[in-house]
Amino acid sequence: MAYAYEIIAEEMLNKIISGEWQSGDRLPTLNDLEKQYPQSRMTLYKAMQLLKDRGYINMSRGRGTFVKSSARHQRVAILTSSTWSDESLAPFSKLAFRHAQAYFARLGLASQLYVDDALNDFRIPASFKFELERRRLNGLLTVDATFPARFDQQEEWEKMPIPYVNIGAWHAPYTFYVDHKAFLVMAAEMARKIGKKRVALVERAEHLSLDFDLFCGQCDKQGLEYCPIPSPIPPPTLSYEEYGYELLQRFWRQPRTPQVVIVPDDVIAKGVTIAALALRIEIPHDLTIIAMTNRGGNIFYPVPVVRCEVDVESIAIRGARMLVDLMNGVKAPPQKTFFPPVRPTYQGAINSEEPAPDHP
Repeated sequence: MAYAYEIIAEEMLNKIISGEWQSGDRLPTLNDLEKQYPQSRMTLYKAMQLLKDRGYINMSRGRGTFVKSSARHQRVAILTSSTWSDESLAPFSKLAFRHAQAYFARLGLASQLYVDDALNDFRIPASFKFELERRRLNGLLTVDATFPARFDQQEEWEKMPIPYVNIGAWHAPYTFYVDHKAFLVMAAEMARKIGKKRVALVERAEHLSLDFDLFCGQCDKQGLEYCPIPSPIPPPTLSYEEYGYELLQRFWRQPRTPQVVIVPDDVIAKGVTIAALALRIEIPHDLTIIAMTNRGGNIFYPVPVVRCEVDVESIAIRGARMLVDLMNGVKAPPQKTFFPPVRPTYQGAINSEEPAPDHP
């Protein structure tokens, strides 16, 4: 949650970027601001200091405070994956795009959506490249696009650089994304608290290779038994929902079935819940499902799920705000910021410290 001074600073920034306060204008004094905002002088001063640190205003003792620069008439490109509009495939991408676009709109910035082009090596759509070459874009926000991994190190990009920020799993100089490791730690702690011992990680193969060692380490730390990944795993051609459905089916055919499944993806979790329903598994008595889900996503689960929600809006706004700062000349060191999911408020499946009955 933002502090009061951050909210006030954001409102002042809106006035600068919208043109209400233009470059060179003198800002109201603290006495005048006190009449507009029901906050202490210290809070108002901290708001102005934040804008100064971000490069938007100059504060001069004896002269006053003046607008340093304006972002009016700047254009932002938002480049995302080809599946961004399909909430059943990529709810994070769609939500992040919406929040970022709304943020730019509030600041009076024009934004243009571009989608990965699977037909060329760098996945860069021709229309984006055309606008970039003609210097018509002032900043780039990538949302779960493959741009950071494919294009940013190329000589072609170095000849026409614009500031860019990435929201998603791909690493870039400025990256904002959800902390998968924090979720795995959180979920293992939950499994221990409800007294269940056998735990399975349900994830696609490309992510299992990254997360399985950490998952096993957390199971060892919490005194849990991790279920081996069924072999063979489902084919990668399956959709995320189909993959979750098939993988739980395979886990359930093993000699020792899991008592908890940990699912770091809300669409895979949908497949898991459908499989649990088809197998007539009693939830949460026989199986507890702990899933990382996107807040604001419209996915329906037919059985109870313990949801650790990702605050997509906070991630998107932090990334968009960083891009606006870079576009306005703010010098910031490269950073990778990862947001842990929120611990679930629903306690129906995790309010008991009694161990669940063992079953083969």
